[in-house]
Amino acid sequence: MDLNKLTEKSQDALRSAQTIAVQNSNNQLDIDHLFAALLRQEQGLVLSLLKKAGIPLDTLSLRVVQEIEKLPKVAGSQPENLYVTTRLTKLVA
Repeated sequence: MDLNKLTEKSQDALRSAQTIAVQNSNNQLDIDHLFAALLRQEQGLVLSLLKKAGIPLDTLSLRVVQEIEKLPKVAGSQPENLYVTTRLTKLVA
């Protein structure tokens, strides 16, 4: 995955997703982490589109957090030890 091909906002979202994964003691970086990060980007396109579509953001955010909580946990998770799932690689590619 070549981050240099992504927009600045996309790169920020991936860095934030990585932080979310580490905070949740996950050893994999997956689309759930990215979606959670995109939902936190207050000036981001995704949040704007979801608001315009009338999606209940609180409910959606809670559901994403619940999905992240289901992911396997590893003690001492570190950013350099995360691996990117195939699903996320395909999504970003």
